[in-house]
Amino acid sequence: MKKTLPSLAAVALLTIGLAGCSGAAEPAAPAAPAEAPAEEVVAEPIWTPVATITGNADQQSDTIALTGGKVRVTYDFVDNAGANMVVGAVYVLTEDTDIMTDGAIPDVMISEPGAGETILRKDAGDYYVKVTAANADYTVTVEEQK
Repeated sequence: MKKTLPSLAAVALLTIGLAGCSGAAEPAAPAAPAEAPAEEVVAEPIWTPVATITGNADQQSDTIALTGGKVRVTYDFVDNAGANMVVGAVYVLTEDTDIMTDGAIPDVMISEPGAGETILRKDAGDYYVKVTAANADYTVTVEEQK
């Protein structure tokens, strides 16, 4: 029994020491919920009108300044002769282009009444809009995405 007494004393001291270390600690604060990364709000592009031409014969606009964004051309050609034989073209040309000497390919070419739109990609710079038409009343609007 003599030998077990020191062993029991050592175990008792060890138990008391461990109990003192594992005393009642304050509960840990709850972890903050992980924040989701803030969604980046992307502004919806706005179509800004830069020219509108209405008429029933060949016309061209004054100079328009484009900033290099996408360009949308919307058009509506209505038969004004009752023959269903409409011909029309829309050009968006650099300011120094002369169709008679330089030639040009239309950005929009129509051969029947109707409405529609097309998207163009133009560098920043000065342009003008030219519309040619036969047997049609038309409205052409050019807008740039900003």
